[in-house]
Amino acid sequence: MKKIKYVEPSIYNKDFFLNCCLGSDEFKKSKGKKLHPKVLELISKIKIDKNSKILDIGCGRGDITLFLAKNAIECIGTDYSKDAIDIAKCIKKNYPRKIQKKVLFKVMNAKKISYPNSYFDIVVCIDVFEHLYKEELEIAMSEISRVLKKDGTLFARTVTNKILYDFTYKFYMYPMNKLLTWIDKKIKNTTYDSFPKEPRIPEEKIQHVNEPTYYYLKDLFRRYNFNGAIEIEIGYLKKIKNIKTVIYNFMITLYPLSKLFPLNLLFGWAFICKMKNNKPEN
Repeated sequence: MKKIKYVEPSIYNKDFFLNCCLGSDEFKKSKGKKLHPKVLELISKIKIDKNSKILDIGCGRGDITLFLAKNAIECIGTDYSKDAIDIAKCIKKNYPRKIQKKVLFKVMNAKKISYPNSYFDIVVCIDVFEHLYKEELEIAMSEISRVLKKDGTLFARTVTNKILYDFTYKFYMYPMNKLLTWIDKKIKNTTYDSFPKEPRIPEEKIQHVNEPTYYYLKDLFRRYNFNGAIEIEIGYLKKIKNIKTVIYNFMITLYPLSKLFPLNLLFGWAFICKMKNNKPEN
């Protein structure tokens, strides 16, 4: 039997979850009770009602799971990292008793979900797909379809667009950034932030073993009977403060034109997927 490759769970240790993940500062200051504004904005896209049973795959520190549980009847957070689940169980104690009762954290692999068929109304996978080799993700998608009810929702965000890193960044964004920083320095003796030549940080090279593209995701969802919308999020944008940042965003990412097809396929950084499970009736 062919051995399936996987990223060692030991890589995802306490240091990673407490210091490297988005919202680490908010997490530590609030003891897990406050989310980063970008994360709050993301999970606000998930429609939850009081009877929703939610599975949060790759729950990490557990803070998102606990926030989702506020509006659900049951919320299960799973991760194959024992360190992640240890942190999640610890911060769970900081939440009101009524939320604690709704939440259970388990060490569990996405390739083998120990729940019955059609148990969950919603499955959440935030920044998980890119950490699974393609063969792993195929198995995980089959399991997600199995435990998710027909017409249930799969909500996933995945980074980073392979086309962006392999093509757009290398041949357009990085050279344009070098040009802008050179001009800015000559004119004002200051500089825009310089881009690194290699867009992937060392951790990403180890962890992101399956960088997606829009059409890869479309095909993946189609094969497992999911349909819905894939929102493309443009990356490398500066917060608009003045005309200088407007010009910078346009020159580096062609924003706001890059929000439109087909430029969004080139400049998209993340994919936010809201899918309905159209599996056949049992």
